[in-house]
Parts: sequence; C-alpha cells; structure tokens
Amino acid sequence: MTRQMIVLSSLVALVGLIGPTSVFAQGDNSSDKPATSSSSTSVSSDQSDMLPRPKAPAVFLTGAYGLGMDQSSHFVSSQPGGLQINLSGRMTARSFGVGTFLTPRLSVRFEMALPETLTASGSTSGTMVVESLRVAQTTTTGAVLFGYNTSTSRAVSVEYLGGVLFVSQRQNSLSQVLSYTGAPLAVPMVGDAYSYKSAAIAGADVNIALGRHLAVVPEFRAWSLAGTFSTRTSLAFRVNF
Repeated sequence: MTRQMIVLSSLVALVGLIGPTSVFAQGDNSSDKPATSSSSTSVSSDQSDMLPRPKAPAVFLTGAYGLGMDQSSHFVSSQPGGLQINLSGRMTARSFGVGTFLTPRLSVRFEMALPETLTASGSTSGTMVVESLRVAQTTTTGAVLFGYNTSTSRAVSVEYLGGVLFVSQRQNSLSQVLSYTGAPLAVPMVGDAYSYKSAAIAGADVNIALGRHLAVVPEFRAWSLAGTFSTRTSLAFRVNF
C-alpha cells in the first residue's frame, strides 16, 4: 500500500506540473497572434506604398489642323464716307504647341498659330462710277495657356484651358474708282496697317489616348478682340515624353 500511495502521489504531482505549463504556452501563443497580424498589416501597407503610380508626362508636343472663324461687328473703309466691308469669314487654322505638367492635373503650354489670312471685297453698282475695295487681313497669334485635367488615369479625359493671347495683325487694302466700262478714273489707293494686341483666351481639349506616348485631341479655342469674336476648332495629335 505504501508503494501504491507513493506512485499515485507522483502521478498527481506530474499532472499538476504539466497542466499549468500547457496553459501558459497557449496563453503565450495567443498573445503572439495579434502581433503577427499587425506586422503583416504594416508589411502590406508598406508594399502598397511601393506600388508604381501613374505619372503625367514631363513634356508634350501638339500639332493641330482645323477651321477658324471670325465674326466682326465693325466695318472697314478705305476713306471716310467711302465703301465699307465687313471682315467676317472662315480660314484654315494650323498651330503647334509645347507644354508640361506642373502637377498630375495642372499643365502650362505655349501655342503658336501659323499666319491666317482673311480676305473680303466689295463694290458699288448701279451707277456710272464703280468703287471697289479689297482687304486682306493676316493674323498671327501666340498664347500662354494653363490647363486643368479632369482625369489622369482614364483613356478619355477633358482639359479646360485659359490664358493670354497675343495677336499680330497686318491689313492690306486696295481701293479703286472705275467707270462702268472698267476704265480707272483715279490712281488706286493702297494701304498697309499693322497692329499688336492681347486678349483673354479660353478653350477645351478632349484627350483620347491611343497609347502611352500618343493621343488624338479635338481642340476648341475662343476669344474676343476689338469687336471681333474668333473661334478655332481643330484636330490635334499630341506626343508625350
């Protein structure tokens, strides 16, 4: 009996020692689990910060071809009380530009339009003396434009533009007084006039990406200067670098 009691007491002591140890081990493992999850969360957040993000092009070039229209509210005359004609009409618009993005959404660019010539002519009729007037106005423009892009990740985005336009105009006129038979009655009057002006300009671009470095861009520009409202609608190609 004594030996049996000794064996039983030894087993009870061993069970008492093994039980708390396993409990402590489970407690230690459970306390370590939140630390592991928090560390995995921080690692995933660090990896998300290291993912590449889309960047706006550093420099872009544009070339455009389209149609220009001038609507003038005043008339041109060779002399006071003489024949008057209105300088309104359409012409071919060709331009190029270079720009850069200040931020992923804000851009600045310089645009230059090739010389555009608008020609208008008129004459009197029904009298023995015919007066004719022909005016050719050549306009060259340059503009500094700031733009706001509505999206940097979509294939199609709209960019709103505004800035300052600089205008150089040359006006050539030819005035003649003829008889009803076409014989000149006076020496033709030839006139040349130059002007340099500036105005506010607004516009919009619709950027349609064809790839990473190329886009087709329908463009619209509008401004008002000295009683003339002008618009330019064109189709441009833009190369991104």
